[in-house]
Amino acid sequence: MTVHTPAPDAEGTVPPFDPAPVAARVQAALDGYLRERAPDQRVAFWKAVALGYGGNFETLAGYALPAPSKTSS
Repeated sequence: MTVHTPAPDAEGTVPPFDPAPVAARVQAALDGYLRERAPDQRVAFWKAVALGYGGNFETLAGYALPAPSKTSS
């Protein structure tokens, strides 16, 4: 993987680093590895990540979230 340095804009400032694309690649690689090598440990791993760093383990593990229920007021 090569590192790309963002080009400065017209004012000479470099845009801030966006970690989302890198995080998505890392998450996909880890999830693929766990699916292949340790499928029984995959959910436990994502639960530990969610516990330590926050977030929903079901989202991290790739489960579809239930549709929000519509309530009438």
